[in-house]
Amino acid sequence: MTVAERFGIIMTAASLVAAGCASSPRAKPAPSTTASAAAYGSPAWLPPTDAASFREFFPEPAAVSAPATKPATTAKTSPARETMTQPTPKQMQRALKRAGYYTGSIDGKLGPKTKDAIVKFQKANGLTPDGIVGRKTWKRLSQHLPSE
Repeated sequence: MTVAERFGIIMTAASLVAAGCASSPRAKPAPSTTASAAAYGSPAWLPPTDAASFREFFPEPAAVSAPATKPATTAKTSPARETMTQPTPKQMQRALKRAGYYTGSIDGKLGPKTKDAIVKFQKANGLTPDGIVGRKTWKRLSQHLPSE
């Protein structure tokens, strides 16, 4: 017997079972008394016989609605945080110079003088002295730049 023939037999049997034409105890109507239940055996589950109980087990799918649009900003995020970008080395040097921590030239190169100035600024402002201008450090350091 070929695979196609086996598939055809299985599909035919499945359609007969679905239509209620197969001769199995589960396809027979539900017994009305306990005495006849013993005659049929007690199957674990019988398919529903009326439309109301069918809908109980197989409800209609819920309607799909379009997702709600999110506001541009929420209470947890502020517009300033969304637009924050990493400062350039020149911006860092200008701010450090105006704050009084950097004495070198504003050349846009993050050398040892710039890193030392960042660490001194962080220590003086109660920040973690790691020499990296992160969000918290830049928030304090950018206050020394003129507003645009």
